[in-house]
Amino acid sequence: NIRVATGMSPGTARPGSGGGPIGTGGILSSQIKVDDCPITQQGLSVMKTGMKGSQRQILDKSYYLGFLQSKINELTIEVNKLQKEIE
Repeated sequence: NIRVATGMSPGTARPGSGGGPIGTGGILSSQIKVDDCPITQQGLSVMKTGMKGSQRQILDKSYYLGFLQSKINELTIEVNKLQKEIE
């Protein structure tokens, strides 16, 4: 018995795959159009949100309550204006 040295320990070789040509499965064989993928300069996918005006997000309870109170005040003023027009 002559043994050929491979530089690997005995029994550590990776078992073979099921055979067949490389790159025939799933997503690797599908056509990918780079123009269809919105990416940033860093290469990450992004979704544009369409958020306009104030960029602050509602993160805490106090901000949310203050925001609601200001909207309630605006509605109250508008209702009072409409009532005066009716009278």
